[in-house]
Amino acid sequence: MLRPRAAATTRTLVVFAVLVLVIQAACSDKPRQTLLNQHIEARRLSAEARIQFAKATDASNRSVMGGTDELSASAAKEAGQATLLVRQNLLALQVLLQELDYPNERQILDRFNRVFAEYLKIDETILTLSVENTNRKAERLALGPARESADAFRQALEPVTRSVAAKDLWHAEALVSAATAASFEVQAVMARHIASADEPMMSALEAQMSSAFSAAKDALDGLRVLVSRTSLPAVDEAASALGRLRATEEEIVQFSRLSTNTRSLELSLGHKRAITATCDATLTELADAIIEHDFKATRY
Repeated sequence: MLRPRAAATTRTLVVFAVLVLVIQAACSDKPRQTLLNQHIEARRLSAEARIQFAKATDASNRSVMGGTDELSASAAKEAGQATLLVRQNLLALQVLLQELDYPNERQILDRFNRVFAEYLKIDETILTLSVENTNRKAERLALGPARESADAFRQALEPVTRSVAAKDLWHAEALVSAATAASFEVQAVMARHIASADEPMMSALEAQMSSAFSAAKDALDGLRVLVSRTSLPAVDEAASALGRLRATEEEIVQFSRLSTNTRSLELSLGHKRAITATCDATLTELADAIIEHDFKATRY
């Protein structure tokens, strides 16, 4: 039988051993619980980053295709907000991957960040161009004031041949036809100019419109000689409409030369599409790699 003092010592050692085991268990459980929480958060952040990236690319595309300045600006703002959330999620994820000691996932994230930086550069250019909407502005001018002026020009010429002497009628009709054809040519070439983003092509189209305007003016000058006094106001009215059409054409050319919608669309359908696909694939790879760690972490 143990002596009382020895028994007390034994009990103390047993209690101490139990306390050590409890403390060790507590100390081992806490890091594991923390690890699990961090892992779950890493999975959430990677998934959220991919969702926000998809929203950003969709909004950017809608900004390019927006029919009005308001729609393009609203979509561009939405794209910027989603992109900011992507960056915030990835910054938080980078810290977690460091604490979790996930070297493979960190390498994937670094690879994504390099491609994402290129994406951001292109997307910034696209959004800047899309909200300017210069091609859309040119189209509105062509379908509005330019068409109205061209219609007024042709309508003003309709009655002028009625007062022409029979011997000059063929000549007057030929001049009216030439002037009318020139106005149609201006409108057709104008539409091609708005759709083009090629500098040499736009210069050639501008020269063609200038030639058509000269032909229309020459026809009006010829009509002044042939028509009677009573028809001169109609010729003057046609000349005034032609002047308005020329002024609108110059404004259209200024907008069309910037070609922001065409350029932003070309960027969206070109290099950005490939970069977007790479970014999305890398985010998917990152999410899958983090999930794979989930299986390893729970096998005890």
